[in-house]
Amino acid sequence: MSLRKVLSAIVLTNLLWGIIPLPAVDAMKTYSLFTMIFFRFLYASLSCILVVAVIRKRSPSVRGIGAYIKSFNRAYRRWSVPQVISLAIVGFMLSVSLALLFFSYNLVGVVISTMISEALTPVLIAFWSWAKGTERMDILKGVYMASLVLAVIVISVARVEADVAINPIGFVYVGISAVFWTMFIMLIAKDIPGRKEIEVADFSAGSYKMARSTLKLGITFLFGGLVIFPLTIVLPPMAQLPELTAQCSRFYTDLSMSLFSAATDPNILSLSFILTLVPYLLLYGAQAFWPKEALTFDQWSSILGLITPLVASYVGIFVIGESIRMDYTLIATAFILTSIAMRYFHETTSKVVGFLFIRIDATKKKRIYLQLKAIRELQQIFAITGEASDIYAEAVTSNLNRLYLMVSQRIRTVDGVKKVTILLVQRIVEPHKKKRT
Repeated sequence: MSLRKVLSAIVLTNLLWGIIPLPAVDAMKTYSLFTMIFFRFLYASLSCILVVAVIRKRSPSVRGIGAYIKSFNRAYRRWSVPQVISLAIVGFMLSVSLALLFFSYNLVGVVISTMISEALTPVLIAFWSWAKGTERMDILKGVYMASLVLAVIVISVARVEADVAINPIGFVYVGISAVFWTMFIMLIAKDIPGRKEIEVADFSAGSYKMARSTLKLGITFLFGGLVIFPLTIVLPPMAQLPELTAQCSRFYTDLSMSLFSAATDPNILSLSFILTLVPYLLLYGAQAFWPKEALTFDQWSSILGLITPLVASYVGIFVIGESIRMDYTLIATAFILTSIAMRYFHETTSKVVGFLFIRIDATKKKRIYLQLKAIRELQQIFAITGEASDIYAEAVTSNLNRLYLMVSQRIRTVDGVKKVTILLVQRIVEPHKKKRT
């Protein structure tokens, strides 16, 4: 698939996410925010599972998808976590984040809530990666993060300057929401296939990648919907906030008194299918069929992901009708655009390419090939002959630390791998092209 098509899918995804506040605000006028989240995830989950069933029926390469559910996630350092437990934790993080975000709409408004949540998340992820030693700080990344923080400050001042009553506790809730959303983003990326899945799955097939990602999403949504029940019991005594307690009580009232009307509400249906199912399928579809010669999927997603807070801010101002200073809003927009530009330059200048020469135990080569194919940083893998090595692979990472971590934690730990030699690419020499006469 061409780069233009997959980039269009990412852009459309973020545009759709940006208009989520529109049906969400309307739905919360009639139903509890927990009712909205519950049906949103329930519908999206069932739809994802149906999509997987269709893909599995049409593509023979997806027949081994059941092994994904039964396997263990090996992405956690000290132990392997059952895949179902891992997705349950991710679903919990997702539900808590969205519940607090939607609740903050009524306290500080859509514009501030969305801007803080979406803009602070990449900053928190960058700081966490820096603290772990997997990312390095440089001038471009510093300007990028400073632009995001300034955008949040300016948009908050713009709302206050408009003489709008704001409940300060809303900033706390949206801040906690950003933390949980950050944890969701980081945990959902922790996904190293288990041995059972590696033995039966074809990771080179785009249809398998698509089915796996969609099933992962469907199970996450399912747990995200189910966690609403314990969440509405635990939150009231913890938060000690009458408005939140009322939302929790209203959830059970909706289920007992307005079940059918809530399940068929146009705002909830559009939120579930058009603004949840469609964008996620577009996003994971782009990831499954991402061209190898382009910048990585993660890099482009981080660059274009900042479209969401921009769109949501202008939806809040011009459609929902929130009062806010437009001059300040334009300044915040300039900071967001600056951060997008800085992120692009950072991602395009910090790519590290490494050539890996791997010596293996020949009796275990089949399993080794399968495990290496599951590592997305390896762009190409070749079986070669020679005294020094048996496998040649090309790896692309965002920085040198990530390259060495990938080799030490995911390649050298593979049973049967004897030795890994790393050669780094300093620069790509373009071939001399003769001028046409």
